[in-house]
Amino acid sequence: MRDTVLTACRFLKDDVLYGALLYHYGIARHRALQGKAVRSQSHGYTCFYRSPGQLDALVGPVMTWLLARRPQGRLQIHVLACSTGAEPYTVASVIARAYPGLDVRISASDHHAEQVERTIAAMYRANDVLRRPPPREFIADTFERLGVWYRVRAALRDRVDPVQASLLDPGLAEQLGPADVVFAQNVFCHLDPADVRAGFANVLRLLKPRAALFVDGMNLDLRTELTARAGLSPLDFKIREIHEYARSHVGDRWWNYYYGIEPYARWHPDRARRFATIFLQGGPVSTVAATPWGSGPRDDAAPADPVR
Repeated sequence: MRDTVLTACRFLKDDVLYGALLYHYGIARHRALQGKAVRSQSHGYTCFYRSPGQLDALVGPVMTWLLARRPQGRLQIHVLACSTGAEPYTVASVIARAYPGLDVRISASDHHAEQVERTIAAMYRANDVLRRPPPREFIADTFERLGVWYRVRAALRDRVDPVQASLLDPGLAEQLGPADVVFAQNVFCHLDPADVRAGFANVLRLLKPRAALFVDGMNLDLRTELTARAGLSPLDFKIREIHEYARSHVGDRWWNYYYGIEPYARWHPDRARRFATIFLQGGPVSTVAATPWGSGPRDDAAPADPVR
């Protein structure tokens, strides 16, 4: 009975109040804020195992789809705006566990030299690792303890190539080369619209003909427009869970933050594209649904609590 009441209360709050009644009000307030917001160009928040749903997608349907029709050889991943290195080392660790024999290289780039140095050092304190506590097996796979420090294991450091590079550099594609998977996360929300368009064009030039793009933390109007224009297909896998988990730190009045993201709206006519954070280039999405990994939660299923 208690669970039924909690589920009903959550539905009324998330889907009725914020996902419907206040939805258009929030959109209008947020768009007005976007027009006058002063965005931070030194935002460095990150954490390990930041999006469990995305990681499930990466080692599940994304890898299944990529490996089904690609020649043997190295899988190249670019993690852009990697900050202190938490995301590239997370990606390296979960792929190593799921595909231990796969040859993977990960370029970890950031515009700021000090962030690149931190990625090279690969040494983290407890509050860096445990900010959103990852699963115990991930911590064991990823780190060795050196007193108060957590150092990324050598086998994972060897897969990651830290490099200083700017998302807005017109020569980015020549510097990094093409990739099978590109992560450009939680960076576009801190850029002005003109820079978002320029940076997204640079990201598109990094994608191989068959590739996956992870792009959370981006204005949804722009992401919807730019992914559709590029012909990218949204991956229909745990869309709502991933979306709601990513915005759980903002709070209900998300429209008061320029980097705020609206709640999932199950009634939205283009909800798959608007709320997806993973997009595919070079193949129909139906090829993913045909795999065993396609049995994940529907995009309109109730989101998981953002607590482990």
